[in-house]
Amino acid sequence: MFTQDGQRVELGEYPMMSVQDSLDALDSAQKAFGKGMGVWPQMSVKERIQCVEKYVAGMKAHRDEIVNILMWEICKSKADATKEVDRTIDYINDTIKELKNLENQSTHFFHEGGVLAQIRRVPMGVVLCLGPFNYPFNETYTTLFPAILMGNCVILKTPRTGCMCHIPTLDLFKECFPPGVVNVIHGSGRETLPPLMEKVSCLLIFF
Repeated sequence: MFTQDGQRVELGEYPMMSVQDSLDALDSAQKAFGKGMGVWPQMSVKERIQCVEKYVAGMKAHRDEIVNILMWEICKSKADATKEVDRTIDYINDTIKELKNLENQSTHFFHEGGVLAQIRRVPMGVVLCLGPFNYPFNETYTTLFPAILMGNCVILKTPRTGCMCHIPTLDLFKECFPPGVVNVIHGSGRETLPPLMEKVSCLLIFF
């Protein structure tokens, strides 16, 4: 980034992670999931929602900082950057609301074709979440938080351009979730993604 008088301004820095870093993140996520017996997948839905609500409260505290980074790094207008952050917060809250509705429905028994059944939802495993550079905050988190809320452990690959908006909230993942639930990879997708895409349970990606 350059100022009007030509002075260069550094927004921050991020690591160029390696294939081994990707595999380490995968190992961390797999251990946290524990074939469905880890701390996070075994938590009640109510407890997982409380963790995500704590994260959202922390995200709101960093709102203006994230907006500024979106403006500086990918040249969004202030209005568009603000809208992206606010829409993300609303989306997470709406996802929580919908999950509560699903949980209320799962307490009922369904009768179909002579069969009495109760539907229960279970996590899939380790989920890889990718987002694009043009909506690096919103479209990354619209895959991340549904996966987390359902009890999955995730690997978040930030876009090469647009990753800086995630820096202010990295510590929140550590504060709000058990170890290994959220694992973040920065750097070249061509180098870090191939070994992950061969092994993860689910891939969530927006273009």
